[in-house]
Amino acid sequence: MGRQKKINPAVLYFPAGIQEKLCYLRQYPLTVIHAPAGFGKSTALRRFFEQNVSPSTPVLWHTFLARQPSASWRSICALIGQADRKCADELAAIGLPDSDVLPELAEALENLECNEETYLVLDSFELSGLPEPERFLWLLSKHGGEKLHIVAVTRELAVSPMLSNHRIYRMNAEDFMFRAEDTAAYF
Repeated sequence: MGRQKKINPAVLYFPAGIQEKLCYLRQYPLTVIHAPAGFGKSTALRRFFEQNVSPSTPVLWHTFLARQPSASWRSICALIGQADRKCADELAAIGLPDSDVLPELAEALENLECNEETYLVLDSFELSGLPEPERFLWLLSKHGGEKLHIVAVTRELAVSPMLSNHRIYRMNAEDFMFRAEDTAAYF
C-alpha cells in the first residue's frame, strides 16, 4: 500500500512527548540537555519557546562557536547581565570559572536576583572551552534568581554526580528519540 499522507520536508514535526518533557524546565534553576549532534535539541527548544513562552518573556540565547574560554566567559557574563547587572559585573571581575575561584563564583551566583521569568540558553555549551564545565554547571544550578531558568544544550558531557541533584533537570538522547507511535503519527 502506498503512502497515504504527503510529507512536507519543510515542516518540522515534534512528538508531543518531547514538548511535554521540555515543559519541566520551567520548574528548575538549570536544565541540561545532552544528546549527540542531529537529535534536534536546539530546534526543539526553539519550538518550545515559540509555542509555550510569552513573546514578552526574555529568552536570552548564546551559541558557542569555538573553544575560547575568555570569550565564552564574557558571553555568559553578558547574558547574566541582562537579568542581573550587579551579579554579572561580579562574575566578570572574579574571572574564568576555574578551581581557584569557585567559592567566589558560587557566592556571586547565589546572590543573583531575577524577579521576572527569564530563560538563559547556553547552546553548544561543549564549545565554551570553560575549565571544569560540569562543575560550572553545578554552580549555575545554585543561582539565586528565583525566576531565572538556565538551559545548557550540549553534545558532550562527562558523567558526574554533581549534575544529579534536585536543582537540575536532565534530558538526554533517549528523550529526543521518536517512538513507534511518533513515527506513525508523522507518516
